[in-house]
Amino acid sequence: MSDEGKKFINKGKNTWEKYGLIFIMLLTFVLTFIINLNVRIYGDDLFYSCFTDGDFDYFVARHVDHYMRANGRSIVHILATIFLGISEHFWAIFNSLILALIVFFGAKICMGSEENNDKSMVGYSAVIIAVAIAFFNLHFVRQSVYWLTGSFNYVYPVFMLLIFWYVLHRSMVREKISWYVPVLGFLAAATVEQASVMTFGLTLLILLEKKFFRKKKLKIMEIITLIIVFIGMLTVVCAPSVFLRASIEEQPADGLFQLILYNLQYQENYFAFSNIMLPYHMLAIIASIGVIFKYSKYVSVKLRWTRNIAIIVGGSSCIGLLWQAVTGKVINYYPLAGKMIVAAFIGIGYLYTLVYAAILIYKNKIIENNTLPIIAVILAFGAQFMMIVSPVFGPRNLIFPIFMFVLYSGCIIPKLNNQGISAICGGFACLLFNLPWLLPIPFVAYILVINRNVQIRGIKDCRRVGIAVGYLTLAIVSFTIMVPLMKGYIANAKVYDSNVRIAEQYVDENQTGKLDQKRLPNDFHGWVMPYHNDYYKDYYKTYIGVNRDVEINWTN
Repeated sequence: MSDEGKKFINKGKNTWEKYGLIFIMLLTFVLTFIINLNVRIYGDDLFYSCFTDGDFDYFVARHVDHYMRANGRSIVHILATIFLGISEHFWAIFNSLILALIVFFGAKICMGSEENNDKSMVGYSAVIIAVAIAFFNLHFVRQSVYWLTGSFNYVYPVFMLLIFWYVLHRSMVREKISWYVPVLGFLAAATVEQASVMTFGLTLLILLEKKFFRKKKLKIMEIITLIIVFIGMLTVVCAPSVFLRASIEEQPADGLFQLILYNLQYQENYFAFSNIMLPYHMLAIIASIGVIFKYSKYVSVKLRWTRNIAIIVGGSSCIGLLWQAVTGKVINYYPLAGKMIVAAFIGIGYLYTLVYAAILIYKNKIIENNTLPIIAVILAFGAQFMMIVSPVFGPRNLIFPIFMFVLYSGCIIPKLNNQGISAICGGFACLLFNLPWLLPIPFVAYILVINRNVQIRGIKDCRRVGIAVGYLTLAIVSFTIMVPLMKGYIANAKVYDSNVRIAEQYVDENQTGKLDQKRLPNDFHGWVMPYHNDYYKDYYKTYIGVNRDVEINWTN
């Protein structure tokens, strides 16, 4: 390698190691802030904004009543109503910061322990997590990420779960739990139902692994942490309102058995085979298959049959899952019984592949945080399994398994960089998002990684260049997804702001008669408006400052 080539490689490597994670965080903040800045008040925002209409006693009384009669998500709704009482710009900053911090703590959970060996790893994990955020489907983000009340019910709980996971793992490595760890555990568990159970499950799994697999005695603070997390979970799942709503909530099916069947079909449509989950299944499948092909050679001869099952059954299941999600032509032509059998085969085979790869990682200590993949798989499927008895389920509930699959992928993919996995992921992303014109880029990247005879400008070992180009491909694909999202929210914000100004003029000039308001140009770049649901009509009128007896004329 020439001196020029060495300088180029070393400079890039040192810069990435020092600033890679921070750069990806800042980029995530800026891109999501552009969207958040153009998110307006929708749906339940209009209802919860009324909580700040009175004095402090009124604020407290409304939240107590809400906890007793609506749901146990007291902390998230207190935060939501506080931000609804101030400028929306504060929420735009806060939500963007939370998403950037999810990248930070997610990357630290995945690869933070690897920094002593290769500091570039944590930056690559950050790319995977940031790209995953950019991959968010429009029908998913409109009710969970880019919506004020939704963000506190879904983005904030994910953030709290990750920060608790990070400090708990770090404490277990150092074998010392500080006082703030159980506090963070309580706050993470006292958010929403799925996050509550996942936080408790995470704590329990980590302690069980220490007790029964590493044969170490549990410390008092570790047990105290588990108990406090359990209490935090109970504040949500055992709130009085939970039992009240269970008795009065309209069920999508008659009887528990019918409800489970209904939700299983719903899970099939959304969790398994939807476009919402497709990118995350793709990343997890590529990561797990990469592990199996590289590390299954360490499996003993007696257990080689487990590898064969993973390759044959698991591989065909994963192909079936991706093909069904893309085309819908794998199970849709079977009768109900046949459809259930094929779907079960795909689901079980997919789960087996992920678990098998996770076990290989755990047994061979391929990464420092070797419990992460298996815990992520358990929490991902567990988060959805608990929803089969829920009368309310939607795309928004997928945020928890999405981030578990992202953590699973984010801790594996960087460890397989020398096998060209970043380029493979980039190539599949081009296909999934219908960007075939980008395919030459990951193809060249893959050649640079695997062919050591290729030289560029005197650089003999081009692997690092190929690895970087593979991740760059993912970044380019994610940017092409975010641009239309930005445009849609910006267009809606202009019309929404114009409606508010028209309403202010209507009030200031003491006008009478109908109030003209324009419908938003993009229905899916925002949550529910009053013309979608009459429930929000009066709350919208209160928000824009007109009397409730004023008739609104919605025009296109």
